[in-house]
Amino acid sequence: MTSPCEKRWRETHREQYNKSNREGNKKYRQNHPEKIKANHNASRDIPLGSECELCPEDDIRTEKLERHHPDYNEPLIIVTVCKECHEGLEE
Repeated sequence: MTSPCEKRWRETHREQYNKSNREGNKKYRQNHPEKIKANHNASRDIPLGSECELCPEDDIRTEKLERHHPDYNEPLIIVTVCKECHEGLEE
């Protein structure tokens, strides 16, 4: 969540913020080409499932679903997970 102070700074320093954001994106793309390729292929070729595959059976979530790549060398193998489960996988 963005604080009001941060939001105000972004508005008054828009060009500086945009430049910094572009540089960060470029650096991320250079450092993680396998992630970029896997995300692009999966979002284009593989439909997102209808429910989280990792939630316990008594509390399966069907909202805020995302794709998770267990192995970036196999970009078309994905697991459909909710945002909460996905954050737990990244830790």
